Amino acid sequence: MSLGLVVAHQHLGQLTGDLREAVLANCATQIYFRTAAADAGRLSREVPPLSATDLQNLGNWEVVARLATQGRTSSPVTGRTQPVPPATSDPEAIRRRSQERYGQDAADVDDELRRRHEQPASSGPIGRQRRAS
Repeated sequence: MSLGLVVAHQHLGQLTGDLREAVLANCATQIYFRTAAADAGRLSREVPPLSATDLQNLGNWEVVARLATQGRTSSPVTGRTQPVPPATSDPEAIRRRSQERYGQDAADVDDELRRRHEQPASSGPIGRQRRAS
Protein backbone atom coordinates (compact mmCIF):
# COMPACT_ATOMS: atom_id res chain seq x y z
CA MET A 1 0.00 0.00 0.00
CA SER A 2 1.27 3.50 -0.75
CA LEU A 3 0.21 7.07 -0.25
CA GLY A 4 0.67 9.92 -2.69
CA LEU A 5 0.50 13.54 -1.52
CA VAL A 6 1.18 16.85 -3.18
CA VAL A 7 2.73 19.26 -0.71
CA ALA A 8 3.23 22.77 -2.04
CA HIS A 9 4.57 25.76 -0.17
CA GLN A 10 6.47 28.95 -0.90
CA HIS A 11 9.21 28.57 1.67
CA LEU A 12 10.34 26.11 4.31
CA GLY A 13 9.37 28.48 7.12
CA GLN A 14 5.72 27.68 6.41
CA LEU A 15 6.31 24.16 7.76
CA THR A 16 6.91 23.32 11.40
CA GLY A 17 10.33 21.85 12.15
CA ASP A 18 9.17 18.23 12.42
CA LEU A 19 6.96 18.51 9.36
CA ARG A 20 9.74 20.18 7.35
CA GLU A 21 12.18 17.37 8.16
CA ALA A 22 9.55 14.70 7.40
CA VAL A 23 8.77 16.28 4.02
CA LEU A 24 12.42 16.57 3.05
CA ALA A 25 13.21 13.03 4.21
CA ASN A 26 10.17 11.23 2.80
CA CYS A 27 8.98 13.00 -0.34
CA ALA A 28 10.64 10.98 -3.06
CA THR A 29 9.82 13.36 -5.92
CA GLN A 30 10.75 16.95 -5.20
CA ILE A 31 10.47 19.94 -7.52
CA TYR A 32 12.04 23.29 -6.72
CA PHE A 33 11.41 26.64 -8.35
CA ARG A 34 13.71 29.60 -7.65
CA THR A 35 14.36 29.74 -3.92
CA ALA A 36 15.22 32.51 -1.51
CA ALA A 37 18.63 32.53 0.17
CA ALA A 38 17.11 31.36 3.47
CA ASP A 39 15.99 28.07 1.87
CA ALA A 40 18.60 27.63 -0.85
CA GLY A 41 21.35 26.35 1.45
CA ARG A 42 19.13 23.71 3.05
CA LEU A 43 17.56 22.58 -0.23
CA SER A 44 20.87 22.40 -2.08
CA ARG A 45 21.84 19.50 0.21
CA GLU A 46 18.89 17.59 -1.30
CA VAL A 47 20.05 18.04 -4.93
CA PRO A 48 23.83 17.62 -5.15
CA PRO A 49 25.86 18.71 -7.07
CA LEU A 50 23.71 21.85 -7.41
CA SER A 51 24.55 24.73 -5.12
CA ALA A 52 22.46 27.22 -3.21
CA THR A 53 23.40 29.79 -5.86
CA ASP A 54 22.07 27.47 -8.59
CA LEU A 55 18.71 27.28 -6.83
CA GLN A 56 18.57 31.03 -6.27
CA ASN A 57 19.38 31.78 -9.92
CA LEU A 58 16.69 29.68 -11.60
CA GLY A 59 14.83 31.72 -14.19
CA ASN A 60 11.11 32.18 -14.61
CA TRP A 61 9.44 28.79 -15.17
CA GLU A 62 12.71 26.88 -14.60
CA VAL A 63 12.74 24.00 -12.11
CA VAL A 64 15.11 21.52 -10.54
CA ALA A 65 13.57 18.12 -9.91
CA ARG A 66 14.49 14.88 -8.21
CA LEU A 67 12.11 12.30 -9.61
CA ALA A 68 11.10 9.00 -8.06
CA THR A 69 10.56 6.23 -10.56
CA GLN A 70 10.66 2.45 -10.25
CA GLY A 71 11.55 2.65 -6.56
CA ARG A 72 14.58 4.90 -7.10
CA THR A 73 15.20 8.62 -6.94
CA SER A 74 16.95 10.22 -9.90
CA SER A 75 19.85 12.59 -9.86
CA PRO A 76 18.62 16.18 -10.12
CA VAL A 77 17.41 17.30 -13.52
CA THR A 78 16.39 20.73 -14.74
CA GLY A 79 13.40 21.66 -16.81
CA ARG A 80 10.97 24.36 -17.79
CA THR A 81 7.31 24.64 -16.94
CA GLN A 82 4.77 26.52 -19.01
CA PRO A 83 3.73 30.03 -18.06
CA VAL A 84 0.41 30.33 -16.26
CA PRO A 85 -2.38 31.10 -18.74
CA PRO A 86 -3.95 34.54 -18.46
CA ALA A 87 -6.58 34.77 -15.72
CA THR A 88 -10.19 35.10 -16.74
CA SER A 89 -13.50 35.44 -14.96
CA ASP A 90 -15.51 34.98 -18.18
CA PRO A 91 -17.69 31.90 -17.55
CA GLU A 92 -17.93 31.03 -21.25
CA ALA A 93 -14.16 31.12 -21.66
CA ILE A 94 -13.76 28.90 -18.58
CA ARG A 95 -16.30 26.39 -19.91
CA ARG A 96 -14.68 26.39 -23.35
CA ARG A 97 -11.19 25.82 -21.88
CA SER A 98 -12.52 23.00 -19.69
CA GLN A 99 -14.30 21.39 -22.65
CA GLU A 100 -11.15 21.57 -24.77
CA ARG A 101 -9.01 20.08 -22.02
CA TYR A 102 -11.29 17.51 -20.40
CA GLY A 103 -14.27 17.05 -22.69
CA GLN A 104 -15.12 13.71 -24.23
CA ASP A 105 -17.56 12.86 -26.96
CA ALA A 106 -20.91 11.86 -25.41
CA ALA A 107 -21.12 8.74 -27.59
CA ASP A 108 -17.73 7.56 -26.29
CA VAL A 109 -18.86 8.08 -22.68
CA ASP A 110 -22.10 6.18 -23.36
CA ASP A 111 -20.14 3.32 -24.96
CA GLU A 112 -17.82 3.08 -21.95
CA LEU A 113 -20.72 3.10 -19.49
CA ARG A 114 -22.49 0.41 -21.51
CA ARG A 115 -19.31 -1.70 -21.61
CA ARG A 116 -18.92 -1.44 -17.83
CA HIS A 117 -22.58 -2.21 -17.21
CA GLU A 118 -22.45 -5.33 -19.38
CA GLN A 119 -19.47 -6.81 -17.54
CA PRO A 120 -20.22 -9.67 -15.13
CA ALA A 121 -21.12 -8.45 -11.65
CA SER A 122 -18.40 -8.49 -9.04
CA SER A 123 -18.49 -11.29 -6.51
CA GLY A 124 -17.22 -8.95 -3.79
CA PRO A 125 -19.15 -6.52 -1.58
CA ILE A 126 -18.47 -3.57 -3.91
CA GLY A 127 -19.92 -3.21 -7.38
CA ARG A 128 -23.19 -4.13 -8.95
CA GLN A 129 -25.14 -6.72 -7.04
CA ARG A 130 -26.19 -9.89 -8.81
CA ARG A 131 -29.88 -9.97 -9.53
CA ALA A 132 -31.83 -12.85 -8.08
CA SER A 133 -33.05 -15.21 -10.82
